[in-house]
Amino acid sequence: MSEFVDHARATYPNARFERGSMDELTASDGSVAGILAWYSLIHVMPDDLDDVLAEWRRVMRPGGRLLIGFFDGDQRTPFAHAVAPAHYWPADELAARLSRAGFDEVEREQRTGIDEAGHRPHAAIAAIAR
Repeated sequence: MSEFVDHARATYPNARFERGSMDELTASDGSVAGILAWYSLIHVMPDDLDDVLAEWRRVMRPGGRLLIGFFDGDQRTPFAHAVAPAHYWPADELAARLSRAGFDEVEREQRTGIDEAGHRPHAAIAAIAR
């Protein structure tokens, strides 16, 4: 959403922020310092995920930071979502795919079960590009 980019630009006027298609970025190889993908990967079809991660790694400089948030589950399972079909991702599987794409996991947070507010299980993985 453009509101997020607008907010980032206003908060950090000396940094560059852009929106783009996650599977075909316009950035040059090794030119990106970081990617925030908060609940973006849930809409990627499982067969396409490795290509998306490879594209992200292509544009990230070594040491670049990646933060992803997603619905955590025991299995890679599709479910109906308000925006478009989505998938639960097992955190260990997503971390393994990140590793194969050239990222090293540095931190993980998981919220299991459905909480009192009805929130689904969640995970976040922070990684650094090798």
